[in-house]
Amino acid sequence: SSSSSSSLSSSIRKTGLGSSAALTTSLAVAIITSFNGVDELDKPEEKIECIHLIAQICHASAQNKIGSGFDVASCIYGSGRYRRFKPERLSVVTDMIENYNSPLSLVDTSLSIPVPAPVFVPASAFLSPSLRLDFQFTPWCLPACVRILLGDVEGGSATPALVSSVLRWKQTYPEAERIFADLNAANEEFRLGLDELAEISRLNLTAYTRLLQQYSTRPIAELRGVEDELGLAPLLTRIRDSFLRIRMYLRSIGGGEIPVEPAEQTSLLDLTMGVEGVICAGVPGAGGYDAIFALTIGSLEPLEQIWESHNVCALPLTETVHRGIDISQS
Repeated sequence: SSSSSSSLSSSIRKTGLGSSAALTTSLAVAIITSFNGVDELDKPEEKIECIHLIAQICHASAQNKIGSGFDVASCIYGSGRYRRFKPERLSVVTDMIENYNSPLSLVDTSLSIPVPAPVFVPASAFLSPSLRLDFQFTPWCLPACVRILLGDVEGGSATPALVSSVLRWKQTYPEAERIFADLNAANEEFRLGLDELAEISRLNLTAYTRLLQQYSTRPIAELRGVEDELGLAPLLTRIRDSFLRIRMYLRSIGGGEIPVEPAEQTSLLDLTMGVEGVICAGVPGAGGYDAIFALTIGSLEPLEQIWESHNVCALPLTETVHRGIDISQS
């Protein structure tokens, strides 16, 4: 019943770490593969694309088409750079499904309640040019010796409501376009800095590792003015500075009235960025009270201790060899 489902959803604490996308995607993949839903497609990349589109439809339906789709794309394709599709593209797909003339109609007459006949849409229909999502996804990974730590905060924000507030503000506030342009520029500078760090590691891993080990025992802010043969110290401070600007622009969204980076998170993030070896710390996804993250070249132990003292559960992560979904038969 609706009351029991509401009670159940309210009793499950939201983490803000993409768990809804992971659950939706894995369930969609399980159902599709169990019924051989993409077997008619010859190319593996087409099968993945079809599964990705269906998972996006399912998750968008659950979030009223508010989300960017990044977390679903990550579940399918792995770590990467993502540029979202136009939201109206999903409406085209859902309209196709609703109006599709199914050649089959299955209704279980033994049930005492009316059951609508399922709609059977061939996988190939999802790959027509008019239905393909216009997103961009480029595989990407962290530079060598850089680790990510996620923090599960004892709180929670309703992502659709938070994003809706940001979108309303963006449409009505005159300075919103400039703020988002500045935020995008800072994001790009941050990404380019990490890419440069990765390139240096590929060219001279031995010296790169040695220098990062030296710097891992110092706050990154203290590296300002330090010079080395690879230019790592200036690069690390530049990456840190670009992320500080990202956080500044996020806090300015909504004129400070929308808690993208709430004050409670700000104090903990500032404390985190002062820890030895921490390059940056911020709020993931849509922001709010859900979670925090940090990128570090140092030991995880000091971070874990600080976060534990603030009732934040630290979740150290590593990238797996297999990127994205892994479909296996048991």
